[in-house]
Amino acid sequence: MEVGSFSFPRMLAFDVGLRRIGVARSTALGQGEPLAVLPVRNRQWRLLCLDISRFVREYEIQEFVVGLPFNMDGSRGASARLSEEFAHWLRKTFLDIRVVLEDERLTTEQARERLAEAGVRGRKARKRIDAAAACMIVESRLARLAMEARKAERGA
Repeated sequence: MEVGSFSFPRMLAFDVGLRRIGVARSTALGQGEPLAVLPVRNRQWRLLCLDISRFVREYEIQEFVVGLPFNMDGSRGASARLSEEFAHWLRKTFLDIRVVLEDERLTTEQARERLAEAGVRGRKARKRIDAAAACMIVESRLARLAMEARKAERGA
């Protein structure tokens, strides 16, 4: 996606949970595309390496976006620390890919609503909610970068 002369990096976003990690990518149209929900146990991130590496190669990923679930008062709880731990692991494992944290407050609820509007409910929705939330994380990052690019163009 481009704004003026600014081109956005190809991104892979993660919605990190204790049992599952939702994965989505950015598209050329500036949207998110859900890719997978990866199971994880006991913070064994290394078991995700093959799947993540495949996405990196297939989509030529340049940036990882990890959702950071702040509490509503802006503080960081256990979920935020889990996301930060995952981001740290990504930085150590994929040395040539930039890792950023993106505020993801309410993305799971918004993803649930988006799926319900599309007629996806119950067990089907539960299986897709994490990837849909990752989609919203990458879209949030793209929107923020687009706004920053427009500001920069106006200031130049």
